[in-house]
Amino acid sequence: MKKILTFLILLSSLTIFSNIFENISFDPFFQTNFKNNTINIDLNYSDTLFKTKLNFSLQNDEKFEFVPWQDKGMFGYYYLLNEGYVDIALNEKTSLKIGQIIPKDEIESKYSLFFNSQTYIGKNSVNFKYESRNFFYKSNWILLNIYSDLEFKDRAMNYKTFGIKNENLEIGYQDVILYKDRVFDPYYFLSPFPSTMIQEIRYTYSAPWVEKKEIVDDSAVVGIYGKYKSKNSEYFAQLFVDDLNFNRFINPDASQNPDKIAWSIGTKQYTKFGTFGLYNAGSTRYTFQRTNQNSQYEYTYYPSSEYNNPRYDPEIKILDYKENYIGYLYGEDSLSFFIDYSKKYKNTDNYISIEYVISDEKSPHVKWNGEETFEEGTHLLENEVLEHFIEGKIKSTIKINDFFQITPEVKINHYQNKIELVSIENTDYKIWKPIKNNNKTNFEISLKIEADIL
Repeated sequence: MKKILTFLILLSSLTIFSNIFENISFDPFFQTNFKNNTINIDLNYSDTLFKTKLNFSLQNDEKFEFVPWQDKGMFGYYYLLNEGYVDIALNEKTSLKIGQIIPKDEIESKYSLFFNSQTYIGKNSVNFKYESRNFFYKSNWILLNIYSDLEFKDRAMNYKTFGIKNENLEIGYQDVILYKDRVFDPYYFLSPFPSTMIQEIRYTYSAPWVEKKEIVDDSAVVGIYGKYKSKNSEYFAQLFVDDLNFNRFINPDASQNPDKIAWSIGTKQYTKFGTFGLYNAGSTRYTFQRTNQNSQYEYTYYPSSEYNNPRYDPEIKILDYKENYIGYLYGEDSLSFFIDYSKKYKNTDNYISIEYVISDEKSPHVKWNGEETFEEGTHLLENEVLEHFIEGKIKSTIKINDFFQITPEVKINHYQNKIELVSIENTDYKIWKPIKNNNKTNFEISLKIEADIL
């Protein structure tokens, strides 16, 4: 009897574990450009009502270091927690996601405007989502800085979007507000009203709920997008608006503030010869930057392009603006074009892309590009020295079997008048600026090995 009971317990345990493993995916990969390496672990669990994700990596690129143990115990590597969250389905249409989450834009493009598609380190977030057949609504809270040892002020943001859709067409409104000196604001997260309306009523009325203007003098941006998908084509357009110049219509003889806008458009065409993509994006001068030196409201994850921790390492490191912008990766005062092509052939996925970008000065952390005030009117790529960037890329993902695949990639790019972080004369400020004759060409071969263990 004991043997039978033991056997039944073991059998039931194996059944439970087999059911669990059916819902688990374990996908590690190793990537190298033969100079820097990444070892990544991606672990997911998913069932009808509950999902969880754990993604972390070991890297030796010296970008972010944990000096006390790195050299002794990590063989020159440090680890990053890239993403880790739980996703709970409240019902068939509503879900709540909590944890460290990489923000995703409603537009899936390299040139998405509200959230940078190249971001690989998540932020602590709470994401509420409702989606029916013809309507959707999302309200996200995202923590940017808290308890900073580098003296960054506490900062957070809220992102809302809602719109309508059918089988082929989706049209939506996007809404972001950034605030400092606090890390959570329930007014913006809980209410479905646009953040600009909420902000106005909190300090412009003589009412019992009125708050100090300096507390809720936050930075709001809005946008709209549309995307259309058919059997053979996809199209999208997106607009990001920080400020518009209405004086051109209301009072043409008065001061003309600059339009601070960004746009992104693109299309995919599915043919028997493969998939072709064509994309364009751009942003006017002053977009994304702070407009008051005491207010850290720039549209960036961190309010500085430089950082160091003198307790561990006196070296000051520079964070590339393309990794710091929350939205459009090339930032203000730029124009970009991107063409790509992909084609499946037998056990390979093949991909080719060409990109061309023109960029002017970028000053996310310094108001008005270091000047006392803005230059009237709307401006784009007007300085004599501009950065010109062109890059070609080719890669092929080769499926070895059901468990392994490898992806070799070749990339070559060239910078003319490459942008660098430089000091502004007679100030303590620095901005990103094209440097005449600062020309660089880079060639890189990389290899990625992926495994699908579970």
